[in-house]
Amino acid sequence: MAGSPFLFELIHSLDKQEKRYVQLFIKKNSIGSSSNYLLLLQAISSQKTFDEKALKERFKGHPIQKSFAVTKYYLYELVLKALAAYHTDSDTDMRLTGLVHKAQLLYDKKLFEQCGALARRGQKEAEALERPVVMLQLMELEMHALHSLTEIKQIKERSDNYFEKQKALLRQQEEVFHMRKLSYDIFVALKTDWVRNKGNEASWKELLKVDPAKLSSLAARVMYYQNMGAYLYSVNDRKNAHANMQKLSKLFEAHPRLIDEHRGQYIALLNNLILMMFKKKDYAEILSHSAKLRALKPHSAEEMVKIKERVINIEWNVYKNTGEFEKGEPLLEEMRGLMKEKHMGEVYRLLFHLDLFTYYFVMEEYRPALKSLNDLLGTRGKNIRSDIQKTARILSMLVHYELGNFDLFESLLRSSKRFFSRKERPDAMGKLFLSFFQKVVSIENNREKAAAFQGLRKELQVLFEDKLLYETYFKNFEFLLWAEANSIGKSMAELFRQRAARG
Repeated sequence: MAGSPFLFELIHSLDKQEKRYVQLFIKKNSIGSSSNYLLLLQAISSQKTFDEKALKERFKGHPIQKSFAVTKYYLYELVLKALAAYHTDSDTDMRLTGLVHKAQLLYDKKLFEQCGALARRGQKEAEALERPVVMLQLMELEMHALHSLTEIKQIKERSDNYFEKQKALLRQQEEVFHMRKLSYDIFVALKTDWVRNKGNEASWKELLKVDPAKLSSLAARVMYYQNMGAYLYSVNDRKNAHANMQKLSKLFEAHPRLIDEHRGQYIALLNNLILMMFKKKDYAEILSHSAKLRALKPHSAEEMVKIKERVINIEWNVYKNTGEFEKGEPLLEEMRGLMKEKHMGEVYRLLFHLDLFTYYFVMEEYRPALKSLNDLLGTRGKNIRSDIQKTARILSMLVHYELGNFDLFESLLRSSKRFFSRKERPDAMGKLFLSFFQKVVSIENNREKAAAFQGLRKELQVLFEDKLLYETYFKNFEFLLWAEANSIGKSMAELFRQRAARG
């Protein structure tokens, strides 16, 4: 492990509660050496990138220096043990594995009656949670305990029944292994252009032979629908992909424990269903699915943030698309509150700044709109979502125009020109707006201004058809609606509502 970043990665993966527990665990379980482990833990926590040389330099002259590799190794082991202890009660598989170990310990101590009682109790839980491997282990321990106690009658009663049950459990586990193998095969196939490569057809032909109704394992059925979803997307069968996702959603909701055990997969499933519904403009169904996301009880602060990011973004886009900006106002406060959370993703942070800008701009509150835009431009992660960064540069011209800051336009246009000239190729959108604002700021006649905006709208309509420009700009802001609003003297909010009414 010398020179390895494993310990650094493990420590930086800890959330606040886990880190506190790890520190207490180290103090309790490493008397005498705990201070060295805690010092190394703190030193590694403070590093933004792994630097072993800097760590060794930091402990120069300290007792840690002489046993650096050993201290590092044992700290890694301690952190893992602490995490295992922390998650034993909350993690189903860890709890059940612990139960098997306890039953085995009782057997080894020749406490056969206690071993049998614990094994029987554990089987009920393992069966309810569909854990065939644990079930097999506990059944075997129970039979060993009965054999050691010479309980002939009970052995006779259970032997045939357990044999049939064991065969059924092995079939269940075989289904899981089969679906998991297909999932790996499909993953590899997708990464090697499987649709056009006939050598990879065996993966999906095998999948298409499976009847999900005949799968006795719920876990196998979940994997079946996930595998089928990957296949249907790869062949661009959107209609059946949607139907497949709905079946998986019903399976999750019919068995709530699946939602708890496969939380990330369920959230991703709802998210994908919602994206499909946006294309159909089925806003009532979108809000219904969003409510399901809101109802989830997060397992951690980090998961809470991830769920809220999605929910707020989804609901805001519904109210924006329907022109119901007033209904979306409570979401603005949720956005602001969430942006204070350290676990919030930088992409969603950018999106929320853009959403706040859009709300204020559409409601013609241009000063708070400008503040939101400046917050966006000042956000960390300049290299992520270059589409939003580009859009923000054009929005800067829009909001200063609406504020009547014409004295700033000369320097604003210069900086915008420099920004767009640094890009890989000439940007038609940036070029259009630079040209437009150079002319329109000097127009005083309202009729001439309206005509200029009508001309802008026509040129924007042409750019709207360009797939790259659409993805870069038009998905982030309603530039066409803004040009139309200025050309006919109506508010953007009114045009949003009119468009929603037309469907």
